[in-house]
Amino acid sequence: MLTIFTTPKPFRGHEDVIQQNAWRSWSLLEPKPEVLVLDAAEGGARVAGELGFRHLPDVARNEFGTPLIRSLFQQGQDNARFPVVCYVNSDVILLNDFMATVAEVAGSQREGEYLLVGRRWNVHIVEPVRFDAPDWQSRLLRRLGEEGWRESPAAIEFFAFSRGRRWEFPDFAVGRGAWDGWLLHQARSKGLRVIDASMRITLIHQQHDYSHWREGDRYYVRSQEYRTNQRLRGSFRRQYTILDASHRLTAEGSLYPSTAGEHGRANLLRVQMYVADRLRAGGPYTAPVLGALKWMRRRITPAERRSGGSAHDRPRTYARTRNAPAKRKRF
Repeated sequence: MLTIFTTPKPFRGHEDVIQQNAWRSWSLLEPKPEVLVLDAAEGGARVAGELGFRHLPDVARNEFGTPLIRSLFQQGQDNARFPVVCYVNSDVILLNDFMATVAEVAGSQREGEYLLVGRRWNVHIVEPVRFDAPDWQSRLLRRLGEEGWRESPAAIEFFAFSRGRRWEFPDFAVGRGAWDGWLLHQARSKGLRVIDASMRITLIHQQHDYSHWREGDRYYVRSQEYRTNQRLRGSFRRQYTILDASHRLTAEGSLYPSTAGEHGRANLLRVQMYVADRLRAGGPYTAPVLGALKWMRRRITPAERRSGGSAHDRPRTYARTRNAPAKRKRF
């Protein structure tokens, strides 16, 4: 039914722990997806073999050795056995709600006319998850309820769509920003339904540092790869976020068009992101302005903590507080 494709970082230290956690959660999904591991990162072939994933090491890279998004999406589709494909970041733990939601959306939308995306919950995990425990999912949800928080709408952890949909990517480097917003902009420009499943799917992103970047602590706006991705994307107006989705999927499974208010918030967030990005490259004296921009961002997208009540109930509480229309069309 579903082919997941991904590209890992080298399996060393903390990255080894969190990527094995993520991949092992994928191996336990029902119904079982096909998983394609694209790249030749250290340890990737070994872990893929242990879990029964297919390993395809030959992908195009930039001068730093970073895989190119264009090659990943092409290889993922060309080698997929199933009609629905999904790129997932390699450090994200998936739960049972993932496969069910992808199947519902794929079965209700016209083939090739949708892009399903989702926002993540963050949590710090430094140890292997005990997947041999029958209640491992509920344990993770409880932990998320105690420690987790929702990431910005600019953080998109998966993209599911029909196999055969070509995106004509420039030579974006994976993990260096800009390409995910570009992809959402492309989908909307082509008239696809971009469906935000953040209220329906709990994506557990395991926090990490950026030591895997060749440029170390300069990974952000001073990074050459980051700036190259920005240039390839073009105008910052193409930096779409989850708020730019055309439709929302509620926790109960209802689909509704995004409201004018949500589109307005998307435009405000884009302006905030653009100004903050320019200022971060401007030196230490921009700190007060950046502080004001952070306050603005919190007003646009209020912080969410998975606290108060059970962790599993939190997304449903969040869904009921959104400004969704009173009448919604169910699948």
